[in-house]
Amino acid sequence: MNYSRIPCQGSPDTPKFSGQPEELTDYLDDITDLYKATRSKEDAQKIKLALNYADPDVKELWSHATGASNGDWEDLILQITHFYPEIDHDHKYSHVSLQDLVEKWSHTPMLSHVSLGKYLHGFECIHCFSHIKSASLQLSKTVSSLKDSIPSSELICFAGCHSWT
Repeated sequence: MNYSRIPCQGSPDTPKFSGQPEELTDYLDDITDLYKATRSKEDAQKIKLALNYADPDVKELWSHATGASNGDWEDLILQITHFYPEIDHDHKYSHVSLQDLVEKWSHTPMLSHVSLGKYLHGFECIHCFSHIKSASLQLSKTVSSLKDSIPSSELICFAGCHSWT
């Protein structure tokens, strides 16, 4: 969302988070956009906004994480995401997800382009996630192999110039 001002709590323009894990990323993105509109440089202001617009139960839960984050926004996000293990993006889909999708649709007649489209959308989400994850793992292995092939004396020389992950 684009914010030119900070909306009042309860107004239709406020970021909303009901506590549903699938809403968390969008909510935090909206808080970041709203924070930019304030032109504040302080993480404390961003944290205050995030707590301010959350449901009361969520606010209470998250308030426990604010102390542990020491007022650091990125640390708070890490603390908060631990409350929602179901949004682990690294394990969003698995081969079981694909099996479940196929099982579900094997009992559903595809009598229209709409139903075929729904199946394909589900399939492509899982397939693309798996493909990207696989490519990322392969790149990580390649970098690791490259690192292992460079003599340690040369690697030390490189260390100040490049970041190896």
